[in-house]
Amino acid sequence: MKDENKTREQLIQELERLRHKNEDLFEARLEAEKKQEKVLQMAAKAANLASIGVIAGGITHEINQPLSAIQVHTNTLLYLVEEKKYKLPEPFTKIFNEISEGIQRINIIIQHMRSFWLSADSESLEDVDFNQTIKSALSLTNRKALSHSIKLKQELTPQRISIKANRFQVEQIVINLVINAINALDKKTSIQKEILLKTSISNGKAVLLIHDNGIGLPTEEYEKLFSPFFSTKKYDEGMGLGLAIVKMFVDRFKGEIEAGANEEGGATFTVRFPAENYSENTE
Repeated sequence: MKDENKTREQLIQELERLRHKNEDLFEARLEAEKKQEKVLQMAAKAANLASIGVIAGGITHEINQPLSAIQVHTNTLLYLVEEKKYKLPEPFTKIFNEISEGIQRINIIIQHMRSFWLSADSESLEDVDFNQTIKSALSLTNRKALSHSIKLKQELTPQRISIKANRFQVEQIVINLVINAINALDKKTSIQKEILLKTSISNGKAVLLIHDNGIGLPTEEYEKLFSPFFSTKKYDEGMGLGLAIVKMFVDRFKGEIEAGANEEGGATFTVRFPAENYSENTE
């Protein structure tokens, strides 16, 4: 009888040990599945980024050819006006100058797209005036905002904040985020449409907040915003690359970016970069 009880106890202990081992194996399997899913996501992201590189290369090539012709004709017109061979009303001279400046800017964009996709790590970083770069970006988006009856507001720190980055690409980050907000506000029917850009220093980081009073997005979509080819627009309205490129630039400069809903029902994007030089009283 004693031997039988002992055998039963040993069996119960063995079953308990096997149960614990089975639980451990189950948890290990779940962890392995999570790691596998992460690897698959990383592989998919790498494939998408490679596709972006191919697309960007094709876009820059296709843009460059007609742009060169426009530049030649514009420069010829400006030359004729400057040499007084043709007299045009003042507004037209100003318009031609703006066209020429726009062409130069597109050329810079093409050059940077090429350098970024061909050699993302080759471009040296520099000390960038955070607030001044934001102002420059706003000057380029102000006309678009006005044409959509949107008010651009800025609350930038009076003190200079410096970050280690590429000025042009930081400018592109701001432009893309502002245009994204403008597109979101297009869906709103209220009279007052506003985009606020605010800078500050927090925990040694330069912070840019871009806040709109648009219609926002469902909570689950904020997590997907920076994924390549994800878009809330119709198929023919966009490819879903703008915010993915923003995220790549931010990561490149050791920054952080996040998006979420705000109290007004719109979206708020927060960008943070390690600050190089700043005054403590900017907080």
